[in-house]
Amino acid sequence: MTKTSGPVDTCYADQVVSIHRGAGHLEAAVLQDVHDPVSDIVTSVFDKLGLHQSPDLHRRVLAVLTFLRA
Repeated sequence: MTKTSGPVDTCYADQVVSIHRGAGHLEAAVLQDVHDPVSDIVTSVFDKLGLHQSPDLHRRVLAVLTFLRA
């Protein structure tokens, strides 16, 4: 399943960029502001799948394999 970007998503992204630019922040600040919530969501999905952080495992690959097995 894929989620397409809708007007609300676009509006939010535009607002984030406008707020940061208006405050004089660099693009790195925008990326950090968007990256943190996404990272939290991805970590939550991995945890629900029982894929905890490990130096010898690639969690994204394991998540895809788990999806394909379902």
